[in-house]
Amino acid sequence: MQYEILRDVLILVISGAAVLAALIGGLLFFLLRTVLMKDISTEVGKHMDKECRKLRGQSDMQAGVTYWIQKMYDHAIDVTQRALTEAGDVLDEPQVIFAKSNLGFYYAEKHKQQSSWNLKEEAIDLTKIGFEKYSPSISEFRKPDWIDNYVFVKSVFVQSSNEREQVIQLIDKLLSRTDLKSVHTYLEESKQYALGLELTS
Repeated sequence: MQYEILRDVLILVISGAAVLAALIGGLLFFLLRTVLMKDISTEVGKHMDKECRKLRGQSDMQAGVTYWIQKMYDHAIDVTQRALTEAGDVLDEPQVIFAKSNLGFYYAEKHKQQSSWNLKEEAIDLTKIGFEKYSPSISEFRKPDWIDNYVFVKSVFVQSSNEREQVIQLIDKLLSRTDLKSVHTYLEESKQYALGLELTS
């Protein structure tokens, strides 16, 4: 009889412990699941936001080119600035350089259309980034357009005979480089533009 009572008590204790363990395990499972789901949702949200901003930035950069083709320079400037402001931290380095180089180029195009000397320094600084980063031996930085954009901006914003002389010397030096053959025509056009400017000093 004592063994039966001991057995029944033992069964009750083990059953109670099993139920308690199941409750604690279930509670821990749901607690961990809630915490992990929140972390996963947050990470997925961050990743999705980053990718969406990157796509929008790329789209804005291409829209800038489209507006430039249509000679709608203010629109080209606006969407390119938005790409840099809203997606500059998620775009790849060559994409950021592309956007900055184009933005400086659009400033120069706007200046040709309507005098905008206030944009000169910024335009030169923006295009200088690509000019200095250009590399004929690294594919992601082998962008002759970056060289052309810088030279174009420097030519358009020439204000003195000294500046013109410096730009002409730079262009002549660049024209001797075989890695820039694809932009030789544009470099020549910038040279002719600078030579044709009527300067007061």
